[in-house]
Amino acid sequence: MLTNILYTLDQSVLLLGIFFVLIQHLCFKTNAKSTLKTAEVFIICSLIPSVIFYNKGILPQYFETSAYTTTAYVFCAAMVVMCLKLSRLWSNPKQDFNVISYSILALVALMALNIICKTNHLAVLFGGCFGLGLSQYGMLLLDKENEQLRRCGRSFFIIMVLVFALFALTLFLLRGNCINYVDAAGAVSLLPLYRQAIALLGIFCPLFFMLGIAPFHFWKTDHIASLCLPVACFFVLVPTLGVFAALLKVNTALFMLFEHTLQNIYLVFGVCSVIFAVIGMNSSRFLNKIFAFAELYALGCALMVMSVSYPQDALMAFLYIELYLLFMLGVYTCLHGLKSNGTYLNHTGLIAGLAKVRPYMAAALMFFILLLMALPPLTGMTAQLMILGEAAKNPWLLYIILFGLLCMMPVYLKIIQSLYFKQKENPFDRVDTTLYLYLTLIIILCIVIVLKPDWLFSELLWLGK
Repeated sequence: MLTNILYTLDQSVLLLGIFFVLIQHLCFKTNAKSTLKTAEVFIICSLIPSVIFYNKGILPQYFETSAYTTTAYVFCAAMVVMCLKLSRLWSNPKQDFNVISYSILALVALMALNIICKTNHLAVLFGGCFGLGLSQYGMLLLDKENEQLRRCGRSFFIIMVLVFALFALTLFLLRGNCINYVDAAGAVSLLPLYRQAIALLGIFCPLFFMLGIAPFHFWKTDHIASLCLPVACFFVLVPTLGVFAALLKVNTALFMLFEHTLQNIYLVFGVCSVIFAVIGMNSSRFLNKIFAFAELYALGCALMVMSVSYPQDALMAFLYIELYLLFMLGVYTCLHGLKSNGTYLNHTGLIAGLAKVRPYMAAALMFFILLLMALPPLTGMTAQLMILGEAAKNPWLLYIILFGLLCMMPVYLKIIQSLYFKQKENPFDRVDTTLYLYLTLIIILCIVIVLKPDWLFSELLWLGK
């Protein structure tokens, strides 16, 4: 009994945090910063038992706790903490932002990601993904005055219900044979061909939807320019790695029986994601939207790698997504410092001349853009080389990845041009000192990875054990 309690402390602490934040608000009427700090404390407390018992768990028929699942959860939790810390620095007097709801939804999403990362049971995966989807739907509705977001929220909810109805149909087709991923793979292989197609689509479409893979990318990219900065930051940083970790686990279970089918699925969705990312980046001037499309490009590259790699090699894609999200964290930290007269600047034309008055902020943003451009000898080149090495197994994929990266270069260069080579048009507000501290720490971490790239491969070997 005691061991069961200890091994489920990470989920229990998150659940306790949800109720505590709610009670704290109802009974004590705390301010926004206190609420965010409380949520951070509970997340950090959930990390401690998760790391200590990184390979211990209960109910093995439903959950698998390993170095891989723990790494995915720790990374997701760290990103949530950073989102909450950045939200404490965010203020926009023109926008009513419900911090209480945001904190509770962030804890709910993290708890769902904990379940998604650790489960090896399709029904539990269904529940975890649906819970994550509901939390994200709630975040889309936080800004009650924005009618465009309300329409986006309705579209998101309708598509979510449809893809999860397909997932539910898959569970019905498998009936009692979906005890775990491996058994479910065997059960799917015994179905007629058309039912196999429905089952595979039912399993993978919800995962692709939660990741925002094309053609499901609309909810993460097309409307992200209208989201308030904390929610946009959360959508880009938090759900991606947890859901991608679950995708790799499902891939491992199904790959041996459906190798060619899965490779074709990954190839089609991966190529579509890269194409949509390139088109979207070149057609937008909103910073949130540009970097959301940059993440779509990274996910497309990861799927293309999975289309030519065996499960043990696909861990390289997991590491690649980790690095990309680290770069995105740096980018969104910079975006929290782009403010004029209390309003956040979310357009490439509005940040003109930033380098003349905020040189460190402009240099930091340029540094992370260069990482996304994968210029040597920066960390981005290390990440891109990992992907290119795997994609070289199919020369066409290599060409698509490189061509996509080349097509995104003009967008990144326009942002740099606006920062350094255009006249200042807006007065920029003073940047909080804490934001500079966060930026410095992220930059140092990126530089350490450049100097010690073997640490990445040591992590890869550890995850593969």
